[in-house]
Amino acid sequence: MNRSQITLGAILFLMTFFSLSTAAQFDIRKTYSPHIEGETLYIRGKIDSHIYDFLSYNYQQLKSVRYVSVNSYGGNHDWSLEIARRLRELKLNTLLEKGNVCASACLYIFGAGIERVAHHSTWFGIHGARLGKGSAMKFINACYSLNPDGETMGYDPTKIGCQSVYQELYELCYSNTLEAFLTLEQNGVSTKLFEDYLSLEEEINWSDNFNFMKIRDWELQAQDAEKYHLVTKRIYEN
Repeated sequence: MNRSQITLGAILFLMTFFSLSTAAQFDIRKTYSPHIEGETLYIRGKIDSHIYDFLSYNYQQLKSVRYVSVNSYGGNHDWSLEIARRLRELKLNTLLEKGNVCASACLYIFGAGIERVAHHSTWFGIHGARLGKGSAMKFINACYSLNPDGETMGYDPTKIGCQSVYQELYELCYSNTLEAFLTLEQNGVSTKLFEDYLSLEEEINWSDNFNFMKIRDWELQAQDAEKYHLVTKRIYEN
C-alpha cells in the first residue's frame, strides 16, 4: 500500500468517525438542557448562562417554538432573570408538566410565559435569593466561632462585627429577591405572592443554609399558584 492509499484510508476513517461522533453528540445533547422538539423548548436541570446562550445562538429555530417546558430545581439568580426577559420578548407560553418541578430560579422563567400552564399535581419551590460561596465564607468568618471541642464551627451572633456583616448580606438578598418578584409582577403575577412569602414563618436553621432573609422555603401547589396568577391554567390530563 502506497502513501496516497494510506492517506485516503485515513481520511475515510476520520470522516466516518466524525460523522458517527456528530450523530452521537446530537443524540446526547437531546438529553440535556436546552433542546427543541417541534413547538416546544425544553429547559431541564441547572439554570445558568448556557441556556441564555442557546436562546441567543438559535434565534431561527426559536421562531417555530410556542411553548417552554421546564423541569428544574433552580440555578443562578441573575441568569434566570436574563433568560426570563428573553423568553418574554419571544412571547412564549410556559409549561410545568406532570412529574416535573419548578423551584428557586426556575420560578422566574416559568413566570415569563404569556400563558402559564401547569399540571394540577405539580408544585413550585419559592425562596429568597441565596448568595454565592464568597458571601457564605464572609458570613462564616464574621459570625462563626470554634465550639468548646475545638473542632466544629458554631454560629455566634454575639461575635464582634457579625451583625454588620449579616445586615449587609441580608440587604443584598432582599434587593435580589425584590427584583425577582417585581419581574414576576411585571409579567402579570399578583403582588400578593411576594406579600405572602414575606409573611411566612422564620426558618429555624437559617444560618446553616445561609438563608439571610430567614424565611422558610415555600412549596406552592399548582392550585394555589393559580390564585396568585402565577399559573393561568391548570391541566388535569393523566
